[in-house]
Amino acid sequence: MTAAQQRAIESLLPRFEIEDSILPIDLSTTFPDKAPFYLEIGVGNGICVLNCAEGNPDNNYLGVEVHRPGVGYLLNQAQTAGVSNLRVCIQDVQQVLARLPAECLTVVYIFFPDPWPKKRHHKRRLVRAALLSALQRTLHRHGRVYIATDSSDYATDIQAELVGQPCWLNLAGPDTFASRPKARIRTRFEARAIQDGRTVYEFVLAKAMTGVPRD
Repeated sequence: MTAAQQRAIESLLPRFEIEDSILPIDLSTTFPDKAPFYLEIGVGNGICVLNCAEGNPDNNYLGVEVHRPGVGYLLNQAQTAGVSNLRVCIQDVQQVLARLPAECLTVVYIFFPDPWPKKRHHKRRLVRAALLSALQRTLHRHGRVYIATDSSDYATDIQAELVGQPCWLNLAGPDTFASRPKARIRTRFEARAIQDGRTVYEFVLAKAMTGVPRD
């Protein structure tokens, strides 16, 4: 952690943080305005969620990240940008989801989660049944979950996971990948992946309900 990131954690976190707790999150007091609620899981250094918050002031954004240097970087950038519709939570995402009201999430972003490439570590992958079950409760009935990975093995694993999850609908089709969402800016990580010749695999998920429109 750099000195600037440490100062941000100390001085700015109280303004932007949803505190680590077991208590329910009251969205009416967490954000200044009642608005559609977007969640990014694993924000890294927060460039994407900050870009979304800046460009969409009528939405509210929460970034969940346990890597404190990344949070420190995001806090400094959020302070400079002067955004008021962004909050952060340094807590395991399963604990965060358990604290949220039912069907409160309009959109969930999961961009480039750790692929845990070794087979013995696959059980640590984020996009698995436990997370999908928690999102099923918290996502709005017409909400969307956007996922991106540059790991072909992880992409295949996600497809296989969805086969066993009839409550989820892959809007691109069960054996098809979605187009890149406009909301995601190209970070240095993604640019490097493309430069190295890796394909980025995209998913757009919705609850499998009668009358859910396809994008």
